Amino acid sequence: MISKMTTDQKLNLIKTAFLHLAGHISTIEHQIAALEQGGEMYYATEWWKDEKYLYLVFPTDQDGKRKRQYIGCDQQKITEARQKITRWQNHQDQQKELRRLQLALASSEYDLTRLAKQLKSLIGDTPGQARAETCHQNGSNI
Repeated sequence: MISKMTTDQKLNLIKTAFLHLAGHISTIEHQIAALEQGGEMYYATEWWKDEKYLYLVFPTDQDGKRKRQYIGCDQQKITEARQKITRWQNHQDQQKELRRLQLALASSEYDLTRLAKQLKSLIGDTPGQARAETCHQNGSNI
C-alpha cells in the first residue's frame, strides 16, 4: 500500500514508473513505425457477394460515396487484403494506446510539477540551505 511507504520509497516508485512509462511509449512508437513501413494498410470492411467474392468497402469520401474494391475469390488476394485490414486495425489500436499513455504521462508530469512548485514555495530558492538551517535549528548535523 502506497500510503505506508516511506518518502524515499515513493520517490523511487515515481522514478521507476516514469522510466517504465517512457520506455513503453518508445516501444509503441517503434511498433507504429514498423506497421507504417510494413506496407499498405486498408481502412475497410469486408463485404461478400454471393458468399464467394470478396469486396472491400471503404469509408465514405467527401462526396458521400463509398469506394469498393473487388478482391475476388483468390485465397492469396483475400489473405493479403485481410492482412492489410489487420495492419490498419493494429495501427489504430497502437495509436490509441500511445495517446492514452502520453496523456497519462503529461498529467503525471503536471502533478509532479505542481508538487515541486509547492515544496519550493515552502523552502525558498535554496533548498540545500533551507534544509541545513532547519536541521541546525533542530540541533541536527547534515
